[in-house]
Amino acid sequence: MRIAPPLPLDRDPITLPWWRPDVGGICVGAYTDKSGIPNLTIMRLNSMGQATGSPFWFERVRFQSIVTIGFRPDQTPVKVYLDAGITYRGLSMDLRLPWEGTPSYGFHRRFFQRWDEGVLKPAWMQETETANYMLSQSA
Repeated sequence: MRIAPPLPLDRDPITLPWWRPDVGGICVGAYTDKSGIPNLTIMRLNSMGQATGSPFWFERVRFQSIVTIGFRPDQTPVKVYLDAGITYRGLSMDLRLPWEGTPSYGFHRRFFQRWDEGVLKPAWMQETETANYMLSQSA
């Protein structure tokens, strides 16, 4: 059995955003702390590619679920199957149309972001030692 290399220590946040101007989208983010514990977040994006709320970080390596990324003009939800994961190389995101979707939104996309190519900037909270991360389009 082959053992994967350990996750890197104390890596800055990286993101993988995807959106469509007509329905919105999704952004997956990841970072590791000083002991190498992985943290993953999933954020919904509006039609301009901006996060629709504050990220909530989970201590986990993988996330798989059907998620709603937005709504069509007739208010029916646009759902995708999301498979996101953290490895020693970086962050991966796989988006697929779920079975109940419609052919007009048919797609299967794969994305990958290396640890040294992050676009998420930390904004440290003043009173605590925990971090709150905000989306930034500048590298």
